[in-house]
Amino acid sequence: MTEVDQDRLWKVAAAQRLLVASDLDGTLAPIAPRPEQVRPAPGARRVLTALTRLPDTSVAVVSGRSLGDLDRILHPSPRIRRVGSHGAEDTGAAVPPTSAHERELLGRVLAVARGVAAEAPGTWVEAKPFGFAFHYRAAEPDVAAAALVRLEHRLGGRSGLWIRPGKRVLDVSVRPLSKAAAIRRLRDDIDPGAVIYLGDDHADEEVFASLGRDDLGIRVGEGATAAAASVEAPEAAVSLLRSLLLARRATRRERAAARARR
Repeated sequence: MTEVDQDRLWKVAAAQRLLVASDLDGTLAPIAPRPEQVRPAPGARRVLTALTRLPDTSVAVVSGRSLGDLDRILHPSPRIRRVGSHGAEDTGAAVPPTSAHERELLGRVLAVARGVAAEAPGTWVEAKPFGFAFHYRAAEPDVAAAALVRLEHRLGGRSGLWIRPGKRVLDVSVRPLSKAAAIRRLRDDIDPGAVIYLGDDHADEEVFASLGRDDLGIRVGEGATAAAASVEAPEAAVSLLRSLLLARRATRRERAAARARR
């Protein structure tokens, strides 16, 4: 695990305009047996809110969850931009609603997934506005493997579906969504000098790979990664955000003092 370089963190903190973006599950909140049981790590909400109060600092939570779930779990400040469903929902941008064709396709594949889950103890389906998540965290390994084979076989050949593996979950959507595209949209809207992004899953790796030399990607947890550095767990991610907060406050004070001396 590559530790966070403090000089690099301070350099990012000194950006004229900064975007702080993070995943939720496994990043700011420990993974729980079921999605509805997830709770933020201690201090997560507080440090995100504190960052929003700094000048020229934007904060976003980018998740595969629906916006409703994000708000239920995080109870965020209105100043925190929430991007849900892998970018299909966004509190800061208008996203086209599902078309009649997408709704029809989603209804059919949801029925397929629920049928597979009914045959596989420990699996269940979480419906989302633009797709669904097939969870198998609670299933025995052989049951989960067989269920995934059945699901992918029954969905095979259907055009208009995008399938994304995650940690003990398979996300299926009726739109080509990605967190990397969501971060590009945030960049276009905010025009930051630097981006710091924290994530823990396969979908977050697309973001890490898209970051520039002035940005900083932080992987939460073990595993090969395109991020520049890693921390062990959500509690460590919250601690890192506190360090970022202190560094940005200090660099803002230094900049203000320099202007006053002119």
